[in-house]
Amino acid sequence: HRHDHGHDNEHDHAHDHQHTQGIRAFSLTFDTPLDGQKLSFAMELLRMTHGGNLLRVKGILNVADEPLPFVVHGVQHVFYPPTTLDSWPSDDRRSRFVFITKDLTETRIQEVLRPLFSETSPTRPEAFFTPDE
Repeated sequence: HRHDHGHDNEHDHAHDHQHTQGIRAFSLTFDTPLDGQKLSFAMELLRMTHGGNLLRVKGILNVADEPLPFVVHGVQHVFYPPTTLDSWPSDDRRSRFVFITKDLTETRIQEVLRPLFSETSPTRPEAFFTPDE
């Protein structure tokens, strides 16, 4: 008598392992306050170009000319409206993003975000899109 559940343990283990390949968690920090308009553009750009690979995005952000920290969070193509905290949780006023991604590297996220917050950022939105996207 043969008792078969339609799978073998080796295959299931390999299959389960495949689900975690390509998952990355990393953070990015910006030392100076962020421009609010550029920040909005950056979040929209990330959502549009990489939404399917953004498993989770969280941030506590120092936005220029705003006394309280902004909190942003999103899951894939859904970014929730930013909120503010009642106060900074510490004396550290740097902006910090945390990303959990699938098949999306820290380098690629930096390529999207860092130019937006540099002093020499392009004025044309198409300058942020690469031909392969």
